[in-house]
Amino acid sequence: MVALRLDSNSRPPGLKILDTRLNTTDIPDVPPAYESAVYDSHPSEFCSTQVFQEVPSGQPSHDAVGRPIPHMSAKQQVTGEAKYVDDLPKLEGELYLAFVFSRRPHAKIISMDVLEALALPGVEDVITAADVPGSNLTAIYGDEELFAVDKVISVGQVVAIVAATNQNIAQRAAKLVKVEYEDLDSILTIQEAIKEESFLHPTRTISVGDLKVGFEKSDHILEGECHVGAQEHFYLETMASIIIPKGENSEMEIISSTQNATKTQRLGGGFGGKELRCCILSAAAAVAANKVDKPVRYMFDRDEDMISTGTRHPFLGRYIVGFTKKAKPCLRSIFVCKLWVQLGSLFFSRSSSSHLYRWICSCHSWGIEMGQGLHTKIIQIASRALRIPKELIHVSETSTDKVPNSSPSAASASSDLNGMAVQRACETLLQRLQKHMMANPKGDWKDWVNAAYMDRENLSATGFHNIRFFVLIEGAFVQGYGLFVLEDYRYSPTGHLLTKGPGFYKIPGFSDALKSSTYLCWIELLIVELSALQR
Repeated sequence: MVALRLDSNSRPPGLKILDTRLNTTDIPDVPPAYESAVYDSHPSEFCSTQVFQEVPSGQPSHDAVGRPIPHMSAKQQVTGEAKYVDDLPKLEGELYLAFVFSRRPHAKIISMDVLEALALPGVEDVITAADVPGSNLTAIYGDEELFAVDKVISVGQVVAIVAATNQNIAQRAAKLVKVEYEDLDSILTIQEAIKEESFLHPTRTISVGDLKVGFEKSDHILEGECHVGAQEHFYLETMASIIIPKGENSEMEIISSTQNATKTQRLGGGFGGKELRCCILSAAAAVAANKVDKPVRYMFDRDEDMISTGTRHPFLGRYIVGFTKKAKPCLRSIFVCKLWVQLGSLFFSRSSSSHLYRWICSCHSWGIEMGQGLHTKIIQIASRALRIPKELIHVSETSTDKVPNSSPSAASASSDLNGMAVQRACETLLQRLQKHMMANPKGDWKDWVNAAYMDRENLSATGFHNIRFFVLIEGAFVQGYGLFVLEDYRYSPTGHLLTKGPGFYKIPGFSDALKSSTYLCWIELLIVELSALQR
C-alpha cells in the first residue's frame, strides 16, 4: 500500500478522465433533477491535512488519552470486513419480509385482498393485525398500532407483511396486496394543524410575570415567525432485522439495526433515527416469525425507509417579543402539533462495567458503536485510568445482561456518559489493586492482577455518570449545514413523500465539504470547566 497525497496536481489519471466524461450535454434526455449527480465533485484544490495536538511531555507512554488512535473498527470498515445485520448468513428455512405500507395519509380501511399475493409462487404467508397474539398497540404511549386495523394515520404506516422465499418475490407480492380506502380529512403541515387546532395535549406553559403588563411597559414590540423543515436521518444502513424463533415458550431472538442497548451487532449509522421505529418494525416482523414459525429478515430499500420512519421534527415558531431599551425580552407560546405524517424521531440509568480477565481489562458499556468512535474513546479513558497500554484493553459487545435498563445511544451523549462511567469503574478497580501494587512496587500489571485474584479480590466494577456537558464540532456542523442549506423534505398534497431517496433528497457530499476549516479549542479551559461541572 502506497500513501498518496491528493491535491490539484496529483489526482489520479482516472479521475481526470472521469471529469471529461461527466458532461450532461453529451447525455440525451437527462432530467434536471438528476443533473446534480454528474456535477464535478472534485474541487480545484483537493487536499486534506490532519494536525493533532501534542500530548504533554510528561504524559506516560501507556496513557492513550489525546493521542491520534485510529478508530477501532476502521480497518474492517474500509476493507469491507465489517459485518452488519444483512451481512449475517442466511439461516435454514429463512424467509424474507416485505412490508405493505399505507398509501393514504388519513383514511378508513374498507377492505384488504391478499389472495393474488398468496397465489404468487414462493409466497409463504401474508401477516395482518389478525395475527398479533397480544396487544396490537405499541409506541411509548400505546397510541400507535403495530398493524393498521380500521384506519391509517399516515402514508407509510404498516398495513400487512408478506413472507416469501426471497426478497424479489416478497416485494412483488407486497405490491399485489389490494387495500381499499375511504379518504378522511388530513392535516399535512404545521400551518394546517394550527388552523384546525390539532395540538398534542396536555399543553405545558412556563409563565413568569404578567405578559400583558410586560408588553405595556415595553419600548419596542417585534412579531414574526421562524420555520425549519424536517430533516431525514439518512443513515447508510437502512432499517434491518433478523427474527429467529427459539422453539420454546414463543421466545424470539431479534437482531436489529437499533440504537438501543441489546446484544448489539455493528450499526451502520443512526443519528437518532433508529431509537423507536426499529423496535416497532422488529415487533411487527416478530409477529410474522411467530406465524410462519421460521426465521425471517428484512432490510428496507431507501424509499421504504424514508416513507416509514420519522425525521428531525419540523417546527414553526411564531413569536411576539416586547423589550425595553435594556433589551429584556418576553416569549409568547409554543405548541406541539399533530399531523397525518410519520412522527418525528429523536435527533438529539447510564452505567458501564469493567472486568479483569487474564490481565486484560474488558469494558462493557450500554453505548452503541455506530461509527462515532465510542469504543475507541472508552479504550483511551480506561488506558489512563488503569495506567496500562491500550493493547491490554478490550471493549466487549454491548449486551443488556451486563448493563441493563439503559437508554438509547442518542443526543450526542453516549461518549460522555459511558466514558465517565468507565473511568469511575476503572478507578474502583485500581483502588482494589492498590495494596498489591504497594506490596510489589517492582511488579507489573500481570503480577498485581494475579495477586489480587489469588487474594479473592473482586475484579469487576461498575460506574455510573449523569451527563452535564458535551461538545460536538465537525459532525454537528455538516448536519446543520445540510438542514439549513441543502436538504428539503417535501410532501405532495395527498401526503406522499416526494423527496424519497438520494435522487431527490440531497444531503451534503464531498463536493460540499469546506476546502478549509479551523476549529480552535482551549483544551485546558475545557478540562477546568468539565471538572467543575462534574463536581
